[in-house]
Amino acid sequence: MLCISSEGGLMTKTYTGIDCMTEMFKDVADNSIVYFHNLGFDGTFFMKYGFKQIIKKGSKIISMKATYNGKNINFKDSFSLFPKALKSFPQSFPDSFKNLDVQKELFPYDYYTYDKIYEQVDIESYLDGNNIVIGNVDDAIKTTKWNDEEINVFKQNITKMNCWIDREENTFDMMKYCEFYCSQDVNVLRIGFNAFVEATKNDPINMNLHDYLTLPALANAYLTKKVFVPNKNVYELNGMVQKFIQQSVYGGRCMTANNKRYNIKGIKIADFDACSLYPSAMRRMFTVEGIPEFYESPDKEMIYDKNNLPDILVHAMDENQTKPTETKYYSQFFVEIEIVKVGIMREFPLIVKREENKQTNCNECVKMVVDMLTLQDLITFQDISFKLGNGYVMKGKRDHRIRSVIQNLFDLRAQYKKDKNPTQEVIKLIMNSAYGKTIQKPIKTYLQFVKADEYEWFVQNRFHQIIKIDKIGDSDTHLFELQKMKAKQFNNVVFGTTVLSMSKRIMNEVMCLAEDLGIKIWYQDTDSMHIEADKVDFLNEQFKNKYGRELIGENIMGCFHSDFDEIPDAIADVHISLGKKMYYDRLVNEKGDKSEHFRMKGIPQIVIKNTAEKQFDGNVMALYEYLYNGNSLTFDCLDGRVAFNF
Repeated sequence: MLCISSEGGLMTKTYTGIDCMTEMFKDVADNSIVYFHNLGFDGTFFMKYGFKQIIKKGSKIISMKATYNGKNINFKDSFSLFPKALKSFPQSFPDSFKNLDVQKELFPYDYYTYDKIYEQVDIESYLDGNNIVIGNVDDAIKTTKWNDEEINVFKQNITKMNCWIDREENTFDMMKYCEFYCSQDVNVLRIGFNAFVEATKNDPINMNLHDYLTLPALANAYLTKKVFVPNKNVYELNGMVQKFIQQSVYGGRCMTANNKRYNIKGIKIADFDACSLYPSAMRRMFTVEGIPEFYESPDKEMIYDKNNLPDILVHAMDENQTKPTETKYYSQFFVEIEIVKVGIMREFPLIVKREENKQTNCNECVKMVVDMLTLQDLITFQDISFKLGNGYVMKGKRDHRIRSVIQNLFDLRAQYKKDKNPTQEVIKLIMNSAYGKTIQKPIKTYLQFVKADEYEWFVQNRFHQIIKIDKIGDSDTHLFELQKMKAKQFNNVVFGTTVLSMSKRIMNEVMCLAEDLGIKIWYQDTDSMHIEADKVDFLNEQFKNKYGRELIGENIMGCFHSDFDEIPDAIADVHISLGKKMYYDRLVNEKGDKSEHFRMKGIPQIVIKNTAEKQFDGNVMALYEYLYNGNSLTFDCLDGRVAFNF
């Protein structure tokens, strides 16, 4: 089954049958853009239908281009532009959904099996529209984990959609109910995405969303228009210079204190979050004019420290300085260092060790490629001694235009949010995605579909580029992964690196001060930390004394606030951390409300809950304690979820 709608909603259609996809192609106009809200799933079914180009990132399909019966059709992934679930669209764009009755999505996925349809009717006969597939409501409910309210909504939906076959027998039309949900999802996507497109056209963005494939690409185009181009002396880089500077890109720090496990009870713990961390970093940073120059270390065996700084730090510009002077003229640099001594051991170290695509924060002596901000922070917060290698330096002016641009966006977003203007959603997404494209690594491979009649010729002529060949199902099409002959991708890696380094400085200032004051932090995930709740006010006072600015504040860039979302004013009275992105919090507040907050990277929450239900009497905390005590568990990642074989 396949449902589509035109942009304005004047044409809606549902296709069923073995050839439903080819039937859809017949109705889609030449040069059309067709959006799917998870093309990585839907696109898999379409691969055998004449596609020529595909852009993928991992299992995610961003776009596919087809030529079918002389028509050019472009499939795009709307999730890459608006990375939220369909169910969130009405909340994001309430005015657009004001008069639309969007039913709560309750669909018994596990009840809809090929065998269930096939046991009733000849499958080809059914798909030609000649039969009804009868389902039993009670049997359908048994395949779900719905509560009483959800069960009632399911039955109400069957009534509203006139899907009952026999109320006494408790039977319903399975395919009619399926069509209802399929068409509703398409309508929600159409209305919500159109609202997003229109909001993007408004001030302050003024851009056409259809011109871009991903949100980072849109955000980068906005920065280019507002920050980089007006300066006229800010350059993108490629080649060896780009490759070297790219080594100074380090993702956000995510770890437990000292990389150990914790089971904390009887202490009030706050989830202390930075307000808009990456926009806050941009509000405090700069862009650098000019082109990097090669820097040769004057003495690679010299050991430097806080009392014996190298010339690039002695003559480094101050954070708010815009023009070079005779004594402070290095605006940014990227150099290799070898740490030979760590003076201050931190529970959340700044030092990063890279091993086989793995990044670990540690207190060890390692080699790193660092920019100016990172090296300054390593000296300030960990008192390192180091040897200095070669690299690149920049001596141009610092442009602070990014500060006013991002502050303007932040203020407008706050006003639009207050006015319930959907443009606020666009601004929020752009602010948080603005730096991503600037540190994108060169794309060294590409994908191409090849039909059977071209296969031998293609292999013979492209054998030197071929990395991998996959046959698409039972079709006559193969998907080739090919090596690009030349990588000509430019990016503004200087800007992206500076954003990440400044964001870490914002976190380091708070966390290192807390550690120096004896305030315990157990876990950090990039922009947030689990910290002793009763000592946050004391930390705020000491932070103001040291840095001369406020630490605590709601919706103020550069400030922090407590942010457990599940219940108001919550703290954790139990915290179990097992490792990176693996933790549990039992939440309470003064009103007596209770909740839980937990995650386990790679394991969906529904799977964790179902495993706890089966093995720990529904006690999720007991599951985490079991793992904390050194035991192992096997999770069925399809438990309670839908999966398909292709």
